[in-house]
Amino acid sequence: MEFSTPEEASSFYNNYSRLKGFSSMRDKTVRNTFSEIVRYMFVCNRQGFQEKKLLEKVDRKRDHKVVTRCRCLAEMRIKRKDGSGKWYVSRFVEEHNHELAFGKLVDYLRSHRKISEVEVAQLTSMREIGISIPKIYKSFAPQLVSFNLVTFTKQDMYNEVRKQRGL
Repeated sequence: MEFSTPEEASSFYNNYSRLKGFSSMRDKTVRNTFSEIVRYMFVCNRQGFQEKKLLEKVDRKRDHKVVTRCRCLAEMRIKRKDGSGKWYVSRFVEEHNHELAFGKLVDYLRSHRKISEVEVAQLTSMREIGISIPKIYKSFAPQLVSFNLVTFTKQDMYNEVRKQRGL
């Protein structure tokens, strides 16, 4: 399989992960001697593991986060073809060592949660007149029939507001 750009490959793997029921992320990039990127890795978000020394640390100010990583081996690697500038899949591992999400739960996985431009515009206009984010989030449910059809979380809305303040 070939791609024109790494972004196209990323989009393909993200769509594939949505259909299969897992969340994807970009992992490592490999550069050549001229500092050009020649390989990308896209992996399951449960790839890797939390270091044991961090889990056993006693004098933490915060509680430990829930351990979600389980060394899943699912991945897609792409390499650049010499001369043509096209990218091709050099390795594809399909197997997961954990249960996959199903149905509507897939929309709440990190790589699939999206706030559309229309929803961002509505969020912005409601914030400008002084409505709080929890009330705005509650207002989206009747528009989409129920909370089950809202494809983002309240925290995603807070993150969007923070991002807009930084602009």
